Amino acid sequence: MRIVVDADVPNSVAEFFQRRGHEVIFSREVLLPESKDPLVARLAADQGAVLVTWNRKDFLALAKRRRGPHGAYTYAGMHLITFDACSHPEGLQRLQALIEEIETAYERRVAQRHQRLVAIIGRTYIKYEDLA
Repeated sequence: MRIVVDADVPNSVAEFFQRRGHEVIFSREVLLPESKDPLVARLAADQGAVLVTWNRKDFLALAKRRRGPHGAYTYAGMHLITFDACSHPEGLQRLQALIEEIETAYERRVAQRHQRLVAIIGRTYIKYEDLA
């Protein structure tokens, strides 16, 4: 997977993805500091990357945003892994426990069916959103 890590993601999470063999792009190294969320979403969409962020509310809304009422998704190339009510250490721990499932879901959804991966990781669950 190609991963874009948002500015709110600790280095330990990015390093975990790198150890798993994934390409990691740090948004804070590519974009100006304090870049707005739509710009980060555009970076991930243009790269066909999985955006990893703790900013669940804003980026989930961006992932679902369409051009017009029934138009194409604005950030159609962006995949998303986000966290719900997890601290950074808890999120890393949950990610480590779920990474094989997430990689399998990515393979099935993205590589095989050309869908998007949108995963929300909570303290006791993982939920996938179905977005084309």
